[in-house]
Amino acid sequence: MREALVNYPGRVSSDKSVATQDLKTYLTPFLNKDIPSNPEMDAWVEAHFSGKFSMQEIMTSLSQCSSKDPLCNDTYRRLSECSPSSLVLTLSLLRRNEGRPLEEVFAMVARAAGFMIRRADYFEGIRARLLEKDGHPRWQPSTVEEVSSDELFPFLKTMNIVESTGRVALTPGMQNSRKEMD
Repeated sequence: MREALVNYPGRVSSDKSVATQDLKTYLTPFLNKDIPSNPEMDAWVEAHFSGKFSMQEIMTSLSQCSSKDPLCNDTYRRLSECSPSSLVLTLSLLRRNEGRPLEEVFAMVARAAGFMIRRADYFEGIRARLLEKDGHPRWQPSTVEEVSSDELFPFLKTMNIVESTGRVALTPGMQNSRKEMD
């Protein structure tokens, strides 16, 4: 898809409605592809991500299988490199947005991005990856276990993602899986 956009043969119109229609027409063949079934990968995702409402649960699951499964090891390593606060917030958004209209999801994600770019971890990521290129960000907090709901609570509360008790506010499809937020 990215390659298709980069190699877009036409010129994008300055008229938003014309540009939208042209891009939809151009991208439709790329969007109508059947995704091949991969039962093994589906089972892996189910085992390590499905039904888990905390990053601690996910990281524990991945670490327990990382010595036997290269995919677990690689996924654990990659997630360990990310900002713990961003991981906790992302999981909260993913769980909260299940079954919601795409417009609501995009609006919530945009607000989350605005919240995160004002945090120290955003600047630390830029420092470690782009400026000094040392590849060793010093996240605050440094692990998902250290991320408290108090840290993210102001944002999550404004988005109705947590209740006043600090518990994740659930969508209708999540009612049977209520867990404490990290």
